[in-house]
Amino acid sequence: MNQTSKHRKKDPYLDNRRLSQQEEERGTHQGRKREKARDAVLEREREREAEEESLLGLLGSWCRSLVKRVEDQISLLVATNFGLDGVVLGIKS
Repeated sequence: MNQTSKHRKKDPYLDNRRLSQQEEERGTHQGRKREKARDAVLEREREREAEEESLLGLLGSWCRSLVKRVEDQISLLVATNFGLDGVVLGIKS
């Protein structure tokens, strides 16, 4: 048996330093995991917002075309019911 290791006194400072270093390493690992999770959530939110904006753009475009078609139909009905010329109302046949 090695006599020096058997009789060597423990160094509390060295033990505490080792423990604090291990805790710090664990903490930074947990911090990185939390940061990655937070970044993933933010990225999903950005993607969702971009998708919503895209859908809103499509909906707006669809509504404008629908309004245009309704206006054209109203103009056509007015021209037909009152015998007005379609050219006066700007209707292309």
